[in-house]
Amino acid sequence: MGFDGHFSVWVAGEPPYRVTVSGGTLGGAPYPGVLEAWCESTACDVTPWTTVVVGLMDAYGFNAGDARAMLAAAAGFDYDPFVRLAQGGSVPTHAFDPSIVRQALDNGAGLSAWVNGLIAWIVAGACPIPANLGLPYPPRCGDPPAQAPPVDARPPEARPAADEATCADGTVVSGATTPTAEFELHRDGSATHTRTGLIWDRCLLGQASSDVPKCSGEPLLFTLPELQNLLLGGPSGDGKSYRGARYWQIPTRDQLATLVERRCSMPAVNAAVFPDASPSQMLWTSSTDGFKAAWSQSVGTGEMILVDQTTNKLAVRLVRRAGSETATRSGPDAKR
Repeated sequence: MGFDGHFSVWVAGEPPYRVTVSGGTLGGAPYPGVLEAWCESTACDVTPWTTVVVGLMDAYGFNAGDARAMLAAAAGFDYDPFVRLAQGGSVPTHAFDPSIVRQALDNGAGLSAWVNGLIAWIVAGACPIPANLGLPYPPRCGDPPAQAPPVDARPPEARPAADEATCADGTVVSGATTPTAEFELHRDGSATHTRTGLIWDRCLLGQASSDVPKCSGEPLLFTLPELQNLLLGGPSGDGKSYRGARYWQIPTRDQLATLVERRCSMPAVNAAVFPDASPSQMLWTSSTDGFKAAWSQSVGTGEMILVDQTTNKLAVRLVRRAGSETATRSGPDAKR
């Protein structure tokens, strides 16, 4: 048995099927927990994470795809952390803290309580998340308390109107959905959206921005799994700081939608905040349909489009939450 309850099984039957695993040992001691999985191929991983999916199906009548999507949306990532750790990979501790989860699972004795606690939190939508679930910074609970907008030191005549944005052709529009006044622009190439508390990269990953307000060069393109693996080591891939912080994320569908400027088109962005946006560009979100497709955004129109996450190579505009650099300095992943 792998990390705190992980079986790999193979069933010579026609999928889909449900697997229930009991018994086994962990660290030389009997494992009292009961693990379950809904499997859609002959090879299948059975973990506490898949047990949560089955629990959502049993308790609330969700199909497997909807249950997986609910779990991924609540956790902020769409992979099974138990499988990744059992295979020798790593998981960012700001997303999933193995040491906390290991303590809660208690070699299987606490499995049922942990699974039921996570299901109850997913369905109730309450925040903050109980600390023993081991998801320190889930998207829906991650925004910091509301703070007063930063003081604008510019003279009144130099400040943008409260409802104005600038389109790519230089046109200044009123009644904007992303007014320039809502953004605090930083020297490191990031921008804080004061309405949401999110901090955005003003350029796409791979573009040079030392001369912001200009983004030069071509953005890097990835499949969604490639991008997720890269971000395990930070945007630079080597754990170094990027735009003043290390822990950046792929935005969710809802987060990226907050940047669409409806008063501009081709591209549908506020160019005063996000310069040199190409209307032909497509951007990843972390939101999936629970299977192979993920939501992407057309920079030109702001429309959200489902695409295959394993074959399409798209760009990304990274995001983080205010205070996340401090909140996520929790040390390296615990290992056994």
